[in-house]
Amino acid sequence: MQNSLKDQRPSDGYFVEFQRLLLKFPEIVAYDRLFDIGKHEVLSEVKSAVKAVNPKLQIGFHIEHVNSFNPFFRATRSYADLATHADFLKVVVYNNCGGERYANFIRNIGSTVFRDVPKEELMRLTTTF
Repeated sequence: MQNSLKDQRPSDGYFVEFQRLLLKFPEIVAYDRLFDIGKHEVLSEVKSAVKAVNPKLQIGFHIEHVNSFNPFFRATRSYADLATHADFLKVVVYNNCGGERYANFIRNIGSTVFRDVPKEELMRLTTTF
């Protein structure tokens, strides 16, 4: 990341270098997966606690903006899996704060992992996953 911010392009490109790091250090992906497993356990415990108080109470969870435009984050979130821990999911659909968050995401990821991708293409890529 530091090299990309200094405009020091890896010989194989930014994304290949990023993927190479993930393959060399699989514990990075394993830690991310462990985090997701832990989050699902917490959601399951919340649902159980709520239903123990009153089975008629509804439990729902918020799905963040980042799920809409970050393909890496979205790959770790399955609505089907999340739905097993809730009666409903509250997927963020309002745009008043999402636009700036999306623009910031494009600036950041377009400066590092996807630096080789033109910004216009990157916007199309991240919204079609």
